[in-house]
Amino acid sequence: MVVEPLNPPGTTPFDRELRLVDVAECLRIVFCGGDVLGRVGSHRAAALVGREPNLPEQVETARALITQWRLDADGPQLARIWIEGLPGTEAMAERVLDELARP
Repeated sequence: MVVEPLNPPGTTPFDRELRLVDVAECLRIVFCGGDVLGRVGSHRAAALVGREPNLPEQVETARALITQWRLDADGPQLARIWIEGLPGTEAMAERVLDELARP
């Protein structure tokens, strides 16, 4: 699962960092079973999780938390959230993660 907060014009670098911290906290609440959570590049966060039957519900829970978290203090929080499948090989998975890390 990938989350990219969409920062309004005029957002400072410090505010962008705080938004990513908030996203990470929301992901930690939803994916708390030892899943790998991390930052992808300078503008995205990701949860590397198995494709379990409850993944769509977890994504929707994360979306709801991110939307309702203190991120929306300045107005509606906009974020792109999606499920990105990783290929079966390590080399190809690295390529996908490298692409996601690009601005």
